[in-house]
Amino acid sequence: MRIKNIIITIVMLSLAGYGGLKLYLWNEAKQNVDLIFNGINQAMTSAYDSRVVATYNQISTSVFGSIGIKGISIRFPELNEEIKVAEIKLLESDLDSELKKGKLPTRVHFVINGLQMNVSLFDKLDRKLDKIKIQQNIKEDPNALVNRLGYQNIVRRSNDLMRLGYSKMDMDLEIDMNLDMKSNEASLYLRQDIKDMGKYKVMLKFSGISDNIDKAVLGLRIKEAKLEFLDKSYVDRIIQSYADDNNMTLSAYRNKLIGKIKKDFINKEMKLSKSSINNILAFVKKPNKIVFTIYPYRPVAIESLKHYKAGDVPGLLNLQAHLK
Repeated sequence: MRIKNIIITIVMLSLAGYGGLKLYLWNEAKQNVDLIFNGINQAMTSAYDSRVVATYNQISTSVFGSIGIKGISIRFPELNEEIKVAEIKLLESDLDSELKKGKLPTRVHFVINGLQMNVSLFDKLDRKLDKIKIQQNIKEDPNALVNRLGYQNIVRRSNDLMRLGYSKMDMDLEIDMNLDMKSNEASLYLRQDIKDMGKYKVMLKFSGISDNIDKAVLGLRIKEAKLEFLDKSYVDRIIQSYADDNNMTLSAYRNKLIGKIKKDFINKEMKLSKSSINNILAFVKKPNKIVFTIYPYRPVAIESLKHYKAGDVPGLLNLQAHLK
């Protein structure tokens, strides 16, 4: 009996200690979460010149360090819009002291499940940003690579989700960032799964990064990158919208687009391998999965890209396109 009582006592003390540790972790987590949500309120209110109210319903913690935040709402009262998130799992982070000091955290890894919003919010925020750009005399950068290639209209069309037949967005998202200030290198992994649109995976490695939030991208160099995209009707919707404008069938306009891309590769002297060009054209013909990789022979400064001819950039970055 004595041994049994000792075991029961040990178990009860362990449970009490675990409960106390969970309470401590919860209090610590709440401080960090409140810090994040206050930052969201302030940053988004400032960026869009419109009041933003970010709230949550519940926090859960784990002795292994993960934090769960459920029932998230980001409201734009003046725009009568709201972003809802079922849950955010903060798997690893170093946020509290770093953000307060104006520095990037050295480690952030989180997963967002069930983010839902009306596409109309994009249009309303775009109009807000356009007004701010006019007030602050901010102009579109003519040196941006997409502008120099002549595809800015396609980018605008691809962002016009309402015209592409999307009224709501439903997505899951994962971001994993590591920052090593001893080597001034960083890695970023982004996974985005948008219902009826597509799945994205982006993996990036940089050098020359600063942990100062205001100077993080100055001197940033691309070491390597990989982008995977699995299409779920998004590309066909874009091509169909152009086909409708030109009173053409989807297949007829697709063939016209493939012909235009072939000419662009020739006229703009795009330094891409023949296999990459063929893979891009095959993807346009039958959208499924395409993978772009970047492995420059030495890290390339992002700011330096505007000084090269648009056609030379793929060669500089050693850009390749694959269909697997």
